[in-house]
Amino acid sequence: MKMEFLNLMQADDQIVVEYELHLVALAKYALEAVATQEDRCYRVEQGLRLEIKKNAVRIMNFKTLIESVIRMEEAVTEDKKKGIEKR
Repeated sequence: MKMEFLNLMQADDQIVVEYELHLVALAKYALEAVATQEDRCYRVEQGLRLEIKKNAVRIMNFKTLIESVIRMEEAVTEDKKKGIEKR
């Protein structure tokens, strides 16, 4: 379970909230990897899909980071919808 946590990545069809819930559920198996706010934020950032991660700003507060990447995810989804509508 510890390795599953350390290797956890957001799936292509997974929204940030689902990824966060999975990450939090597995965190108990790797407490030393999430000992601080910074550690938790680092873990979240490392597992995000590239299209979201590349726009992420270094945030060291877990709640603020999650709120920020949810907004980024919404923007990415909206951009994809607009791209499909243009075709």
